[in-house]
Amino acid sequence: MDLCNPETSGSFDKHWRYFIDTGDSNIAQIREVILRSWQRCFKSGVEPYDRSLHDRLCGDDLAKALRLREGLISVAHPFMTDLYAIVRGSGFVVVLTNEDGYILELFGDEGAGEMPLTSNFFIGASWHENDAGTNAIGTAIEEQKPVQVSGPEHYCRKHHCLTCSAAPIFDPDDRLIGILDISGAYEGAHLHTLGMVVAAAKAG
Repeated sequence: MDLCNPETSGSFDKHWRYFIDTGDSNIAQIREVILRSWQRCFKSGVEPYDRSLHDRLCGDDLAKALRLREGLISVAHPFMTDLYAIVRGSGFVVVLTNEDGYILELFGDEGAGEMPLTSNFFIGASWHENDAGTNAIGTAIEEQKPVQVSGPEHYCRKHHCLTCSAAPIFDPDDRLIGILDISGAYEGAHLHTLGMVVAAAKAG
């Protein structure tokens, strides 16, 4: 059963289907940042109709990733707490990933991991474009700038019910070390969500 109702996506869903079927990126209605991501996903063979859980880090690999970014997690924690206080009870999740898109920390309502909408948000899950298609986390990694991705802007259909806003976090030497993201139901999309994430990422 599909997790998303395509009727909620309007005409944008038709543009997504056209690209998936043809690979033709000559679609004036789509933002360039999204088209660039779709092209990367298409070329790398991301399966747009895949419904499985994302690739993940487990065991020693996860422990190593958490240890390497222990300082980032510590610094980001209070900012994530403040962001989650704003979206608590809405079904949105606040996540921190490393520079490769693996989730290191997550704030969400009880049972969020069991909900179809947010089942791919768990510690260790990969949101890199190669694993999750176009999404705010993976695309922010590739573009090295804040990104909001909503509905059928996502490359994988299972994420068409999501809206995601993500901002990169850089170290003092301007190297990417992580991504801060807020994700939730497409119907809850607001431009100010990206602004909140950007402000928190810069403050951290």
